[in-house]
Amino acid sequence: MRQAAAPARAGGPDARDQAPERVDFDRVAERLLDMATNSLVRPDRPIVFTMAGSSGALPSDIATPLSLILAELIQNAVEHA
Repeated sequence: MRQAAAPARAGGPDARDQAPERVDFDRVAERLLDMATNSLVRPDRPIVFTMAGSSGALPSDIATPLSLILAELIQNAVEHA
């Protein structure tokens, strides 16, 4: 395993050595709430979402799974509210 990894490092920086891209998670959360409002909320049962606070910029390796969790929580809240 070490022998296979050595040439990759000799040729340049490995992906594991690079800093992850940062994502404005507030924008991600706003988009998820907009999508829920447009696709899950029924016109005869309006729901208003309010976002309080700020998460700021997060590394993409954190923001990606967090966005999946948030989407699931929003969907469950709409379906079971």
